[in-house]
Amino acid sequence: MKFVTASGALVASTLASVAAPASASVPASARMTTCGTSYAVTANRGSGDISFLTADGATNFTVPLPASDSGSPEPMYVSHERDLVLVGDRASDSVVAFDPKDPTGDPAVVGDVCAGIFHQWSNDDLLVVTCDVDRAVAVVDLDSMTVRGRIDLTRQGGLSIDATQRPHDIVITPGGEYIFVSILGDFDESDDAILKINVAEGAVVDRLDLPAGTDPHLALSPRAPGLLYSPQQNLGLVALYHQDDLGAAQAPLVLPHAHGVSTSPDGRFMYFTNINSGGVGALETVRAASPTEDAAFAGPPVDAPGEGKPHNVAVTREGHVFVTHSGVTARLVSAYSTDGASSLPTLVAQYEVGTNPFGIAIVRYECESSKSSKSKASKSSKRLSKASKRIKGTL
Repeated sequence: MKFVTASGALVASTLASVAAPASASVPASARMTTCGTSYAVTANRGSGDISFLTADGATNFTVPLPASDSGSPEPMYVSHERDLVLVGDRASDSVVAFDPKDPTGDPAVVGDVCAGIFHQWSNDDLLVVTCDVDRAVAVVDLDSMTVRGRIDLTRQGGLSIDATQRPHDIVITPGGEYIFVSILGDFDESDDAILKINVAEGAVVDRLDLPAGTDPHLALSPRAPGLLYSPQQNLGLVALYHQDDLGAAQAPLVLPHAHGVSTSPDGRFMYFTNINSGGVGALETVRAASPTEDAAFAGPPVDAPGEGKPHNVAVTREGHVFVTHSGVTARLVSAYSTDGASSLPTLVAQYEVGTNPFGIAIVRYECESSKSSKSKASKSSKRLSKASKRIKGTL
C-alpha cells in the first residue's frame, strides 16, 4: 500500500503497510481483535462487509454481513455500544450485531427494523435508525435486542413531514430523552428541516425548517451537552443550535460542503469533512463550544487525497483520526495522527478496505480480569443469544 503526505507526495512509511484487507477466505485466526486496541470499523456499502483497521495498518481485515432473501447486504453505518458492533443493513431492513471480541463468529440479526435504513446513532440503551422509505425512525432496545417501536414522521400533526421529504441523519441524547432527525426535502417542492422527538412520548415536539437543499447532518459533543451541531453541506456552514428550542446558539462557522463529523473522546475538538473538495482541505478541526466559549476553527484544514469523496470521520482515544473515502469504486480510508496540544491532524497513511466505505466507528474493548471478563462475556453472549434469530418489530 502506498502512503502519502498531506500534499499527496508518496513517502516511505515506517508503519506496517497493508496492500488490501484480509478477505473472508483468510483463516479466522488472522482476523482477530485484541483488548485495549482501538479499531476503526467501516461499513463498506459496495462490498457488503465491514472492515477492522488499526492506525498503524498492522490489522486490516474484512468480515462479511450475512446474506438474506433480499440479496447482497448493503451496510450503511456502524455503532459500538455494550460490546456490540451494530451495523445497519439497508438491503435486508435489519441491524446486524457482531461481537468485537470474535468478529468472525455468527452475528445476531434484528430483522424487520424498517425499510430504507440510513443513518444511526446509539446511547447506552438504544440504537435509533432513520428509515427513508418508511419515513420513520426505528428504535432498537439494546437490552432485549428487539425493535421497541417506530415513530411515523408523517403522522405528527402540524409537525409532520410530507411525501416529498425523508429522514436522513439522526442523534439521540446520552440520557435518551430526545432524538434529533434531519429531514431532506425535494429541491422544487419542499424544504429541509430538523425535528426534535420526545422519546417517552414517541412524538415530534419541535421543528426547525431550513432552506431547500440545505442537506443538514447532526452531531453532539459532551463539552456542551445542551447544543446540537449541524454541518449543512449546501449552505457551506456548520450551525449550532440550542437543543431546548432549536434556536441559534452562535454565528455559524463557514465550512464549504460541510458533511461528516466526529468528536474527540474528551469532547474538546470536532472534526468535519468537506465532502466536495476533491480531497484538498478536506478535514477541518474545530475547537468545540463550551458553556462559556463559542466553537471556533483550531487551525488550517488538511488534505485527504485519492479516489472517492472524504465522507465520514471517527476519532480514537489515542488521537488518531480516520476518514472514509466514499464512492462506487472507492476503497480508501485516510489515517491521521494529531498533535497533543492543538489536536490538529497530520495525514500519515491511507489504507484499502472494502468497496465504498461509508459509515465508520471506533471499536475498543478493555482487558479485564478473568472474573470480570467472564461476567461481561456472559452478558454479551446473552444479548446476542436474544437476537440470534430474526426478530420482528411491531408498529
